[in-house]
Formats: sequence, C-alpha cells, structure tokens
Amino acid sequence: MAALNELQNHHNKETSHQAVQLMNTLRTSDFVVCLLVLEKIMGYTLPLSKQLQATDTDLAKACLHVWKASFTSTKPKSALECLDLCDKILYPNIYTLLHILATLPVSTATPERTFSSLKRPKTYLRNTTSEN
Repeated sequence: MAALNELQNHHNKETSHQAVQLMNTLRTSDFVVCLLVLEKIMGYTLPLSKQLQATDTDLAKACLHVWKASFTSTKPKSALECLDLCDKILYPNIYTLLHILATLPVSTATPERTFSSLKRPKTYLRNTTSEN
C-alpha cells in the first residue's frame, strides 16, 4: 500500500492514474471477498494435494487425512458430533461413512432380544402341534 501511495504522487500521469485505480480496487469489498474465498479454497486444496503426492495414498485416504487434520482445537467425541462437523459438500464420502456409523447399533442387544422373542411362538407352535 505504501508503494502505491508513492506511485500516486509520481510525476508520470499514466503511472499515477494506474496506481489510483489499483488502490481503489484494493479498497472495494469485492476484492476482499475474493481474497477470503481464495484463502478458503487454498486451505482445502493445498493439504489435499500434498496428501495425494504420497505414493501409497488414494483420494479417500487423502480426504480422510485432511478432514482429520481440520480438528486441531477440539476433537469430536462421538459419531454424531463428527457427522455434525463434517461438511457434506467437501467430504461426501466421509459424510456417508459417518452417517452409516451413526446409525449402526452400538450393541447386539436389540437383535438378540428380537431372536429371543421369536423363540416363544416357535416353542408354542411346537408344543401345540405335538399334542394333536
């Protein structure tokens, strides 16, 4: 910015005019928004490209590594927290896997209870058919 201020005071009118135009462009909100968007995009693509340059890494592993690295301050404690923090657009495969993980039963108690309750009608049917 200091260099542009100096160029504005330059004796050459064309250089001075270009410096003024560049200063005005830098001060607009459009330029700042573009810089912020570019920073966000580069924040995702640079770590991903570094991971993909490894010889034994495929796209899924690289995405998982970049997604895990995004949790620097707080680590999620459950699959539901991970699902809430996962961006469905940036990491669609990880989101799908977390969705499946969050819906899987934690224990086998419910299926065991179901099979146990099925034994009752079977036992009843066996007992009633043997009497006839």
